[in-house]
Amino acid sequence: KIPAFYISHIAGEGGSQGGEEPVTPPASDGQFDSELTWILGANAYDVTSQTPQKAIVNGVMVENLLKLGKSSAGGDATVSIPSGTAKIGFYAVGWNKSNGTVLTCEAGSAVENITLAANTGAAGNPDPTYEITVTDSDYYTVAIPSGVESVVLKTTGKENCRAIIFGLKAVE
Repeated sequence: KIPAFYISHIAGEGGSQGGEEPVTPPASDGQFDSELTWILGANAYDVTSQTPQKAIVNGVMVENLLKLGKSSAGGDATVSIPSGTAKIGFYAVGWNKSNGTVLTCEAGSAVENITLAANTGAAGNPDPTYEITVTDSDYYTVAIPSGVESVVLKTTGKENCRAIIFGLKAVE
């Protein structure tokens, strides 16, 4: 015997199997997508890692993000910068309940330290995904000196010095 199921024509009506219809996050409008590429360093992870890093950010799926740090150890990655770039922009959040995670951006001789706000969605392993909400205060820009072709991003802190970074773009 083959089981028969009633499938309603009304959204959210699951018929004899009950339950809600699955909700798929909308495709990205590009705001949180990274256009710059990077090379992973120590304790750095992305979509190519054994546990692929991905997140739903403000309701939008983001699969090209960078996670730096592991437990209490910081992490680093080197971001490639297109020739002539004067400034890069990105979103970055500190790990849930972290106290004072610092993201250091080294662009040639220029060094900028950013203290990241802890984000409750930055916790655990992304299985299936991190669920992060950001605001304009989580967006940062860093000046790039003339001739610099890469920026080293690294995290430091007393505990849980992990960060999630996405939306990496050349903005000037």
